Amino acid sequence: ESTDKVASLLTKMCLQTKILGSGAEVSVSIPPTRHDIIHTCDIYEDIAIAYGYNNIPKTMPRFASIARQVPLNKLSDQLRGDIAQAGFTEVLTFALCSRDDVSVKLRQKMEFIPAVHIGNPKTLEFQIARTTLVPGLLKTLAANKKMPLPLKLFEISDIVYKDATAGE
Repeated sequence: ESTDKVASLLTKMCLQTKILGSGAEVSVSIPPTRHDIIHTCDIYEDIAIAYGYNNIPKTMPRFASIARQVPLNKLSDQLRGDIAQAGFTEVLTFALCSRDDVSVKLRQKMEFIPAVHIGNPKTLEFQIARTTLVPGLLKTLAANKKMPLPLKLFEISDIVYKDATAGE
């Protein structure tokens, strides 16, 4: 499309535009009310929305690509499906937790846990990267203790261990 059309579409999305130089470039000013625009791709998205996704012609790529799922992701997806079919509910808990969650509540000494510590945590609940999924599951159980039994929960997710060979 022409730069005039692009500028018009961006104006529809409450963005200030200015066509530069020979008319090949458009300068965009983002108002403070549009906190959702962070990257260039957000501006492209606004153009697509204003233009209308249904008006964008559908095309096939010019080249064939062969893609497949990473084996670990495929296995975890299969496990999720099988466990859910067995009547369990998947939970997604935070990757950060408190020191108490992995030491006091699990009865382990903090100095023996290879945890990655957050330098300046915003809250006491997010002090370290989790080394086990158990604290998150226990918090979920505690928050749902008034639900009818049995509570059948599971989580398949990442945990983090500190690399003993790396420096502080």
